[in-house]
Amino acid sequence: MKQMVGVGQMSVKGDTMKKKITSIVLFCIGLLMIGGGIFYIVYNTNQKNPLPKNSYKLTDGKSIEVCINPDGCLNMGTDTYANITYNIDNEDIQDTLEKVNKETEELYQKAINSDMSDPECQAYTSWYEHRYRSNMLYYSYTGDDFVSFFIQRMNQDLCVEGSEEYEYEFYYYDINKNKFLTEQEVMEKVNISDEDVKDAIRESVKGLSEITGVDYDINNIISDYHLYYDSDGNLIASYYAPEDRAIYTALVKENK
Repeated sequence: MKQMVGVGQMSVKGDTMKKKITSIVLFCIGLLMIGGGIFYIVYNTNQKNPLPKNSYKLTDGKSIEVCINPDGCLNMGTDTYANITYNIDNEDIQDTLEKVNKETEELYQKAINSDMSDPECQAYTSWYEHRYRSNMLYYSYTGDDFVSFFIQRMNQDLCVEGSEEYEYEFYYYDINKNKFLTEQEVMEKVNISDEDVKDAIRESVKGLSEITGVDYDINNIISDYHLYYDSDGNLIASYYAPEDRAIYTALVKENK
C-alpha cells in the first residue's frame, strides 16, 4: 500500500494535444456522483443480460452516499461496493475473486458502521454521516490466453485531512500455464521492459507538463508505477504525480 493525497486520475498518451490529456477522472472528488451513476448503469445492464463465458459482471450493488449536505462538502458522490462475478470454470480465479470480494465487504462494513461521534469529527458532522469511505475502480479484460482484472481502491478517513490511501491489486492469469503471473512476468510475456514502461510515462509526463506548465520530478514519478489492462485490452501504466496530488495513466502497449 502506498499513501497518497491525490484524488484524480487522468490518462496522458502523448501524440497530439487532444491525446495528451484524456481525462479518466477515476477518483476526482467533483465527479464521483457521475461515477456512481455509471456504475448503476453498468450494474443494471449486467443483471439483465446473460453472462458470456469468460466474462465478468459486478453484482451486489451496495452503495453509500458520501455527502449529506452538499453546501460545504469537500468529498461528494456515491461509493459503490460491488462483488466481481466471473463466468469461468477455474478454481484459482474463483478463489482469488472470493478474497477480493471479502475485502470489499469488509470495507463496506467498516464504512457503513462508522459515524462522526469522535471529537476530531465534530467539525464535519453537518456534512457526513459516516467517517470512513472507500471508492473502487474495476477493470477486467479477457485475452486469447489470459484473464486479467485490476482493482484500485481509495480509502479515506473524512475526519483527517490528507488521509487518502490507494491500494492496487493486479491479477493476470495465464490460461495455458494455469497460473497467475507477476507484473514482471507479464512484461516478459508481452515483450515489454521496465525501460519501455518508464519511457511511456516520460512521454506522458512531458505532454502533461506542456499543458499544466508544472515542472514534474520525473525520476521520482517513474520510480513507482502499476500496470493493468483496461477494458479495451490496452496495457496501461498508472503513476502518481505528487506535484498535482493526482494519479495519471500512460499507454504502454495498445491492443491492435
